[in-house]
Amino acid sequence: MADSPIEAEAAQALFCAVADYVGESASEKVLNTTTYKTLSEFEKAPKVHGGKSGKQLLDLAWKKCKLPDISLSRIKGFLKKKGGSGKSSGWYESSVIIAKKIIQEINKIDKDFSKIKGPNFQDMIYVRGAKKDSKRTANTMEKIGGLFDLANNNDPSFGDINKWSPADIYFVSDDAITRVQEEVVSLDQSMDKGGAKRSQKYNFTKLNSLCNGLLNSGDLLPLSLKKIVGPPYTKAVIVKYNFSRSQEETRLARYFYYGVNQNWSKPYTLTNKKSARDLAVYFSPDKKEKIKFRHDPSNSKYGVSGSVKGEIEVTGAGGRGGSISSIPLLCKLLESYGYNHLPKAILKEFKKGLALYEQYLTGWTGGGGTDSWKMGTKKSTKLVPKNAMATGPKGKQYISLNHKYFGADGYEARKFPKTKLSDAKYKAYKEERAVLSAMYVVSPIFKVLWEYLDGWASDDEKKRKRKVGGVNVPLIGNCSEFVQVMIAYTSSRSPRSGKFIIAK
Repeated sequence: MADSPIEAEAAQALFCAVADYVGESASEKVLNTTTYKTLSEFEKAPKVHGGKSGKQLLDLAWKKCKLPDISLSRIKGFLKKKGGSGKSSGWYESSVIIAKKIIQEINKIDKDFSKIKGPNFQDMIYVRGAKKDSKRTANTMEKIGGLFDLANNNDPSFGDINKWSPADIYFVSDDAITRVQEEVVSLDQSMDKGGAKRSQKYNFTKLNSLCNGLLNSGDLLPLSLKKIVGPPYTKAVIVKYNFSRSQEETRLARYFYYGVNQNWSKPYTLTNKKSARDLAVYFSPDKKEKIKFRHDPSNSKYGVSGSVKGEIEVTGAGGRGGSISSIPLLCKLLESYGYNHLPKAILKEFKKGLALYEQYLTGWTGGGGTDSWKMGTKKSTKLVPKNAMATGPKGKQYISLNHKYFGADGYEARKFPKTKLSDAKYKAYKEERAVLSAMYVVSPIFKVLWEYLDGWASDDEKKRKRKVGGVNVPLIGNCSEFVQVMIAYTSSRSPRSGKFIIAK
């Protein structure tokens, strides 16, 4: 459940365990938000199933869950908490309806999961990870997280585990527990040749073989869960991802390029501040759906942030839908899809721009006179002329962008603790930092990307048919391919991503 509380994920695991216990045949009666409108009503009901009260069912289900760092009482408190205007928050309803949907249709995911459709518990537990320790030893989900870390360290392919699999909870059988543990233990063994350990060669081919194989045998099910929108809270759907590469390619082929938010041939400068500080690549004709690239200059320690993200945004549909976290990762992704000059050009400008950004943000070296200050490569220990200083204690000063001694190539925003500054001064610092970000990080790399997209779009425009059925068709070719590559990665549907389902 992207951006959802941990209580929501745990609640979903809990009710999936309830569904497992009562089975498919009784699910419609037991998991019924009309009969039991609230968790309190469900708990207090004396005979919900098999002579057991709702509370007794929850207690039984809790024993089949491995949910680190959260208690049953905390989950219940969360589900009983009201939302806005004293109405239901919707989390209880969502948890119940999704659990019922899964138990009723789990055989459609894979026929081998049919074993949990019958009444009483099977050999299945319901887990979520907490990343409790660096070794991820608490449960199977955390061990899979550790295997991901190892594969991604050997061959960095994802910014985080959610781009490989966005699963919030796992269904895990006894066999899966054993197989995953065996995989972890085997990594300490040496290879037959060369003396290297298996862990040094561990990759996503091996990880996917393990997890996808366990899914195909009905022993492991990664679930990404999204809250049902309501009221009314009535329906849930289950969607399979990465079960068929050809199917994913067909889905992705439905996305097209519809332009960008502005012409980036004139980058952001001190004299041209009209340019946006982000690059939006649209993939819907109404431009409500876009991939927005931006640099976040903020840093908790007032240092230099190199975080340039590409995020999926859908206006009016809950905000962000996934992201790519860095320029180096973006470039590696493009290279993996056969792009050559584009990632090289972007990475070159990013490295150069980030170095300039750091130099301007953190310090100066220069000559002795007020007219000889120039950008240097080392942090300055020298104080600038008093009349060139903005405010701040000695050694913690920063210089206004607009000071007469410094033109477009001469200014500084020196790092300092926020506690030393008034709100007004801190605001000025952030404003100057944003300008530095736009000039040295954003503009150069966005100009490169824009030039490629603009050139591709021009070629596509010349090649395509103007009208289909009297309607202009979207641009195709390289631009749309770029969009599809971005969406594939951010939605965890790239070729190396694992199988998972979304219930929503």
